[in-house]
Amino acid sequence: MVHRVAFGSCVDQNKRQPVWDAIQRFRPDLFIFTGDVYYPQDPGNMEKRERDIAKLGANPGFQKLRRSANILATWGDEDFGIDDPAAEPGKREAVRRIFLDFFGVPADSPRRTRPGIWDSVIFGPPGKRLQVILLDTRFNRTPLKKSSFLHRADGPYAPKSDPAATYLGEEQWAFLGEQLRKPAEVRLIVSDIQVAVEEGGFEKWANFPFERERLFALLRGTKAAGVVFLTGERHLAEISEMDAGLGYPLLDVTASGLNLAAYNVVANNRNKYRIENSLRSNNFGALVIEWDRPEPRLTIELREEDGSTPLSFKIPLAGLRQESVAITGP
Repeated sequence: MVHRVAFGSCVDQNKRQPVWDAIQRFRPDLFIFTGDVYYPQDPGNMEKRERDIAKLGANPGFQKLRRSANILATWGDEDFGIDDPAAEPGKREAVRRIFLDFFGVPADSPRRTRPGIWDSVIFGPPGKRLQVILLDTRFNRTPLKKSSFLHRADGPYAPKSDPAATYLGEEQWAFLGEQLRKPAEVRLIVSDIQVAVEEGGFEKWANFPFERERLFALLRGTKAAGVVFLTGERHLAEISEMDAGLGYPLLDVTASGLNLAAYNVVANNRNKYRIENSLRSNNFGALVIEWDRPEPRLTIELREEDGSTPLSFKIPLAGLRQESVAITGP
């Protein structure tokens, strides 16, 4: 049974990584990478890719975490390919093999044969089940639309009105629907790109509005309870809350980066769904599921690399079901 989950994204394997010590002090049962696990120095060279990801594996702090906690991962733009790539058939298979080999995915795992690295795992007994759904928004994604913004600080992309534009591809959509119909009390849906955010021209689900609405419609149609999105990519940390018609608040918790936060970012950072302020120092996310309380509760924290907790919110698990209550606050 999982009580404590840590998560984060954006690790440069060539930089210091003191964040692993803080994560160890949190004592997670599970750690989830939400993308950009490593930064290839020469993305087209598979031998160099293997050496780059091996540098992460050789970090003493990361090695300790591997020994003490389960680790799950999806990828982002950096570890899939060159910055924000569309699907590249010539390289996808080799890049996937390197990624899955690093995380010890068995040779007979379905992840080895799917057109992508998506997956789903359920931990715990009935009544205390945590489901983790790892989405892959890279392998099957159609090209993004370049924006006409005058300033790159506003971001390089614009919403695409093509209803056929996809992040997931049909096979992954079918898989997601099957998983959302399985019983679970808490569901962490892992997406490297943010789900709630609508402003700005950076990567986000809102860049494909038909695909984003399809996601919300699937959540409504399956009546999936307990959904919380864990996201990354943005080199900042924030919690977003919106009404997507689920019957309870849709929470999007972004933790980024583990050692690559945008301390001096000047980019457009508007987000009407943000709760409080964003965190621009190196950070990770920390979830505590208090299964044994009379009213089980989820605590969501965004912590700095020294372990301090600038952002913390609590919500009863009953608040993640239809006709529920909103966030209770700090």
